[in-house]
Amino acid sequence: MNAPNVYTPAPVTLRKVHIIAVGLALLVGSILLVVLEYASLRNDLAARLEVQMRIVASNTVNALLYHDKTTAQEILSTLAASHDVDAVALYNAKRQRFADYSRLAPTPFPQLQHGNLQWMSSNLRYTEILQPVFYGGTLVGTLYVRANLFKLYRQLLWYITTTTLVMLTTLVSAAVLLNRLQRAVVQAEARVGYLANYDTVTQLPNRHAFNQHFQELLAGAQARNEALALGA
Repeated sequence: MNAPNVYTPAPVTLRKVHIIAVGLALLVGSILLVVLEYASLRNDLAARLEVQMRIVASNTVNALLYHDKTTAQEILSTLAASHDVDAVALYNAKRQRFADYSRLAPTPFPQLQHGNLQWMSSNLRYTEILQPVFYGGTLVGTLYVRANLFKLYRQLLWYITTTTLVMLTTLVSAAVLLNRLQRAVVQAEARVGYLANYDTVTQLPNRHAFNQHFQELLAGAQARNEALALGA
């Protein structure tokens, strides 16, 4: 009677199923993180633009009050330092374009409708923000800004790249750990089976192994309708 193998590899199919399950969980988690990061970047861009617009709006009050287009144009041109901003326009109280700046010419500017004091519009290419300019509680103008999303997508691409690398590293690590865990379980089961059937000192089969082997021989003899004899 031969001793059982100490290690038997776990089924390959089972390992693949476990690895695929871990991979799908990581993929879903990574997609969720990318979506949340995209939303966070969009919110940060909108917040940053709103701060810049409030500063510019406060600086253009005098230019609007005194109809100084040259000063208004210079103030709007300061936004050239912000590479997100593609176009900015200042409208007077009558919703007429008073001054504008455009990084790319020609640039179409929206026609303001009465009642549209403040709004934000976004798509996959750019974000548009409209903000009123007040002086002493009176509306004296409206500031319009259109910002591109190129920088946002570069940041998102970098985030996707790092997230993918982390996901792949985690998946490989999980596969290695899973393989080791399955190997340890199989080895432990084989060891328990060995201790149940063999003497640890003499390495010979014990009574339990004898009874099990005898039952197998007896069942085989009965199935073949043969006699079974035991010798001393």
